[in-house]
Amino acid sequence: MNWETMHESIRATLKLKYFMFGILGCLAFRNLNHWPRKWVKLGFAVLMIAIIISVSYAVFGHLTGFDLKEWSQADFSRRGGLTGIMRFGYGIGMLLPILIGIRFFCKNELSRKFLVLLNIAIAFAILGLILTETRGGLISMIVGTIT
Repeated sequence: MNWETMHESIRATLKLKYFMFGILGCLAFRNLNHWPRKWVKLGFAVLMIAIIISVSYAVFGHLTGFDLKEWSQADFSRRGGLTGIMRFGYGIGMLLPILIGIRFFCKNELSRKFLVLLNIAIAFAILGLILTETRGGLISMIVGTIT
C-alpha cells in the first residue's frame, strides 16, 4: 500500500516469503502422519543436529573470539548461530516451545536415542537463546511454553 514511500521496497516485499514458510509448514505438519516414518525420523534428527552444531559454533566463537567459518578473529559478544544475525534468536525462541512440548507430551513415542538427542538440542537451544541476548525471542519462548 505504501510502495512509493517504503525504504528498499523490493527487499521488504520479498520478506513476505517468510509468511509462506509458516503456512506451508503448517500444511506439512498437518499431514505428518501420512509421511514415511523414516523421513520423519531423518528430518527430526537433522533439525536437532543443526541446532547443536549452530550453537556449538557460536559458543566456540564466544569463548575464543575465533570465527571458524571465516577462519579469523571476530566479535562474538552477541552472536546469532551460524548466520551471525538475530534471526537465529527469534527462530529458536519460536522453536523451543515446540521442542519442549515434544519432550513432555511425546516422550513415550520417541526412542531412547531420539530422546537424548532432543534433550541435548533443547539444552543447546536455550544456551543459544541466552547468548543471542534476544529479548523478543526469550519472551516468545516463555509465552509459548506457558501457553
